[in-house]
Amino acid sequence: MQKSKNISILIVEDSLTQAIQLQFFLENNGYTVLVAEDGEIGLKLAKESQPTLIISDIVMPNMDGYEMCSAVKDTASLADTPVILLTSLSNPEDVIKALTCRADNFVTKPYDDVFLLSRIEHILVNQELRRCEKSDTGIEIFFAGKTHIITSDRRQVVDLLFSTYENAVERNKKLIRMQLELKQSNEKLQDEVHERERIAEELSRLTIHDDLTGLYNRRHMNTILAQEYARCVRYETDMSVILLDLDHFKNVNDVHGHVFGDFVLKEFSHRMKQNSRESDYVFRFGGEEFLIILPSTDIENGVLVGEKIRHISEASMFTDGLTSLKVTASLGVASYRFNEPNVQNDLLSMADKALYQAKEEGRNKVVAYSLKGI
Repeated sequence: MQKSKNISILIVEDSLTQAIQLQFFLENNGYTVLVAEDGEIGLKLAKESQPTLIISDIVMPNMDGYEMCSAVKDTASLADTPVILLTSLSNPEDVIKALTCRADNFVTKPYDDVFLLSRIEHILVNQELRRCEKSDTGIEIFFAGKTHIITSDRRQVVDLLFSTYENAVERNKKLIRMQLELKQSNEKLQDEVHERERIAEELSRLTIHDDLTGLYNRRHMNTILAQEYARCVRYETDMSVILLDLDHFKNVNDVHGHVFGDFVLKEFSHRMKQNSRESDYVFRFGGEEFLIILPSTDIENGVLVGEKIRHISEASMFTDGLTSLKVTASLGVASYRFNEPNVQNDLLSMADKALYQAKEEGRNKVVAYSLKGI
């Protein structure tokens, strides 16, 4: 809504940036605007130009907003000129100071442009009514150990207190918005943290697990083998390993394709894992080759575990709904008690030799080697 060009507003603000922004906003709303950079210049310009309304910052050099407002109200030609004080301060003493210097309104920074505009329009609409109700009767207010004389008229006091209430409401709205934004930011941050944790867990899983079968991978084998060897030495107990190879698996891939071959590997891995003890470690050693570490297991029990797994393979039919196939396995078992140097390499070497022998003897069988401790 365009305003009358007869309505002029004097801005008193020592911050050039804030003064220009406010001037631009008011001029876009149809007001004529003058600008002064401090209280002394503002008072001089007000006496010369007789503005309709003054908007002044409080914290300024030379003469602050309170002093300038008092001087304006003490000047006969400006006594009825409304003054709106702008400040980043908002404690009760500021309100008392604003009443004492007879300010008409009080707006805290940062303010909303629409809110400030409504305050200006309210003051201008009620300006004539305020002149009629003007009283010279002063009010004594005792606050913070001091007595303050308030000579503002009743409507001016009400308006100032009401504007203080509006400021509080506006600040509360901003606080609620900030709390909501903070909550949303925290929720987003939590989502990001959870996603990073998920990615970290996935990376950790990929580091030690085989992508296709979900079993432990060969890289993780050395860690577990060293761990179980140390346990074997500490408690002077047995440990065994089984090296397993699916027989003629190359033919499965060549005849039925790698997709079906991968299906067989996953199914066999699942069944092997289901039939292992919780204390056992099952690895995909590479291709169609698997390794099982059996803690606290002697050679006889290692062979029994090997025969159980061989039977699972021999007795199982692997089918994906289109293709059905039986696959056998050859297994080499190696066992060790304790105190043998380089046992980790010896165990794998012996298991590999046992596996080779099982293949030489016609496959689909278990062959065992045992290393005796010193």
